[in-house]
Amino acid sequence: MKQCNQKSGYTLLFAVIISSLVLSVAVFILTVSKKQFALAIAARSSMKASYNTKAARECVESASFKYIASSTGLVAPSVIAYTFDSVGNIPTCNGVPMEQDSFYPMAVNGTQTTWTYKAIPFGTYLNSRPDDLGCAIISYTTDYDPDPLAYPREYTRVTVRGYNICVEDPDHGYIYDIGNSDNVERAQEILFTHW
Repeated sequence: MKQCNQKSGYTLLFAVIISSLVLSVAVFILTVSKKQFALAIAARSSMKASYNTKAARECVESASFKYIASSTGLVAPSVIAYTFDSVGNIPTCNGVPMEQDSFYPMAVNGTQTTWTYKAIPFGTYLNSRPDDLGCAIISYTTDYDPDPLAYPREYTRVTVRGYNICVEDPDHGYIYDIGNSDNVERAQEILFTHW
């Protein structure tokens, strides 16, 4: 006749409890790690967009941009609109000429005039192809106050928008990746009360 060991059930129960605790701790660590990874990606994306904004802002504050006139002209034979500085040169940013974006034509609203440039790419290149590429878009708005006692009467507001993910587009050159949910925009505004 076989004798039953009544303590063998406790061992199995103890093993199930320990396994459940270990599995719970593993799930908790995995959940926290996943959230930390998402936060790290978001912080990196935000930082990259901020750096692109700052780089474009430095172009705006550079000597070549400081004296930009609000006049524009067409450059033959491509008939592309560029903005010229006070001595007739086309300013550049990161080696890219400041070409007006035809999809954002110069807009006039009362005394306000706004024009937007094509995106300026920032980032690294791998074998002459963009790798980890971001960009920035610069928009100028000029306005004046018709009140002769107002000060300042004329001002220029420059909006710089930086993006962490940009793609090459045949019409725009470079544009921010509109369909990408991981794309982050960071913007800064500069107000010049005189030129």
